[in-house]
Amino acid sequence: MNITLLTAGKMKHRFFSEAGFEYVGRLKPFCSFQVQEVPEEKLTKNTDISVVKKKEAKRFQEKIPKNALVIALDERGKEMTASEFAKSLEKFECSGKPIIFVIGGANGLDKNLVQSADYTYSMGKMTLTQDLARVVFLETLFRGFCIRKNLPFHR
Repeated sequence: MNITLLTAGKMKHRFFSEAGFEYVGRLKPFCSFQVQEVPEEKLTKNTDISVVKKKEAKRFQEKIPKNALVIALDERGKEMTASEFAKSLEKFECSGKPIIFVIGGANGLDKNLVQSADYTYSMGKMTLTQDLARVVFLETLFRGFCIRKNLPFHR
């Protein structure tokens, strides 16, 4: 299974980067995984947030292969348990398509990108920083694979 996590911006804090690298390493036995970062728009007090989201969405779309299965990670998406997420991974693998998860910038994802995604999942109703969202997603992905393989990590 080929999985890519598309994110806006780079990790800003070393402790999040270290946690991210740890989980990326843990994913190696389960899938081909990569993180692709697109440049994040700079914000000023006069910034039009909808324009920022559109620019970041364009950068994301340039990285998404035509035949990919796209999952937008957005606060308005479907919430699920770890076991439900693990079942989703199984369904995604059966598609045979490259799997792309997308985490937006500081202001979230453009609504058109979310609407065009094949699925929209939520990591919860609370707002997370991009760094924390990335680590939470990586842990969730790792946990999903452990559940699928009946490994003890998720217990």
